[in-house]
Amino acid sequence: MKKEPLLLLLIIGVSVLVISCAGKQSNEAEKRIIGTWEQEGGSGAIANLNFKITYSFESENKFQMVAKAGEQIFQSLTGSYEIKADSLLLYNDGGGDKADYSARLIFNSDAKIALVDSNGELDFSKK
Repeated sequence: MKKEPLLLLLIIGVSVLVISCAGKQSNEAEKRIIGTWEQEGGSGAIANLNFKITYSFESENKFQMVAKAGEQIFQSLTGSYEIKADSLLLYNDGGGDKADYSARLIFNSDAKIALVDSNGELDFSKK
């Protein structure tokens, strides 16, 4: 399908998060992000695609992202992440020194986050 490369770019596009915090707040954000987050809704172009995304963040600054269409894995990425000022940057394994994408991360509570980028907003719940 010709749409698959576009979907892949959209998935990668959602794969970096921006956090509204600075300095010591970054340490708090690093603690809060650890765990597994499942997509539960959203708005915009990315939310209208027929797949669900799960992110897992580890304390060693490693992440995994899995996108599924039903029960079938559509895309899986691994890499590292870092929080800088108000950004959480994701670096895909083998991707080099430049972050692969950025988006804004909003902590709505300890168990709810939203990712916002130019493609829309995705809402996640902590598993």
